Amino acid sequence: MDYSFIIVLFLPWVINRIRSTSHKGIQRPKRPKTKADRAVTLLIGLAILWQVLCLTLYRPHNLLNNLNVTADMPSYILRNRFRDWFANIQSSSDPMELETQEKLTALYESLKSNERRKIYLTFGETAFLSCKWCKEESDYFIWILPSIIASYSFMLGVLGFATATRRKQYWRLYGVSYLAISAFIEFIMFYSGSRDELLADIPAGEFDVMDRYRRYGFISLLVVISFINIGEDWTPKEILAGIHSSHEIILNRITGLRFARAAILGDTNLRREFFEYYKEQEAHTELINSNEEYKAARDKVMTKFNIEKMMKDAQVFATEAIKAAASQNTPSSSSSSSDDANRLKQE
Repeated sequence: MDYSFIIVLFLPWVINRIRSTSHKGIQRPKRPKTKADRAVTLLIGLAILWQVLCLTLYRPHNLLNNLNVTADMPSYILRNRFRDWFANIQSSSDPMELETQEKLTALYESLKSNERRKIYLTFGETAFLSCKWCKEESDYFIWILPSIIASYSFMLGVLGFATATRRKQYWRLYGVSYLAISAFIEFIMFYSGSRDELLADIPAGEFDVMDRYRRYGFISLLVVISFINIGEDWTPKEILAGIHSSHEIILNRITGLRFARAAILGDTNLRREFFEYYKEQEAHTELINSNEEYKAARDKVMTKFNIEKMMKDAQVFATEAIKAAASQNTPSSSSSSSDDANRLKQE
């Protein structure tokens, strides 16, 4: 079994946990779960239940596995074990019906050659018996391909709905990456050069083993998505705190720029170089602005944007964020929050 999917699933979460512990940003409170979050949890639970039921209730029949016969064993071993196994069943309290006996006998006759046994173990009993037009191994692979695609398509659909919320949306990329890697590995396994060695040691068959591990991987992916939340929705108070933090950074940079400019203008040599630099910049700017092609391109771009409307929308957004955050404050912190709001308005 390939364990690379564990790295794909857990490595981003581990990195984010390390970064969150070393860099403390805005402490974000846990938000209550919404109806969408509950619906996602229910969907993931149903998908996990479906995969578990498929693993426990659906057990594909495998005659060679029952007889403990591999693909490279001599035919006489298959004959002796089938005869003993068949006799034991017939002598039990629940013997087979005549139709079932005929089907098993026909299957036994078709498995006498080693090549047919390899096909049986590689692609499963359903494909071996149901595909009437299959002759080569590629024909059997084409026959089972729709069922494999349907299995991955089901998981992609569940993954799409399960990652529709903010708490789960970061799992979409990692989930799709895992499914793509898993499908690629499964495709390679069917055509790997070591398949003959694998079938020589596993009477259960490659198809049954890959189907089981595929469902184990799906369950692991769903469990990880269910219990680990990477993202959280931003509350209005958090938005306000982020704006406030950004404004403080801008004010600090402006203050530092003013100190630097005062230091430059206080020195004779630096002041001369400062004015010469800006004279050159003004000359370049006038030269560019006098270009007719530049003017036409600038006017064309500016007509696509309504600057006044954008400024009004930004002002409305900031005002609504301040009001929403202020309404969520407790009475003990209302005075300090109103001071922050007034300060942001002035800024």
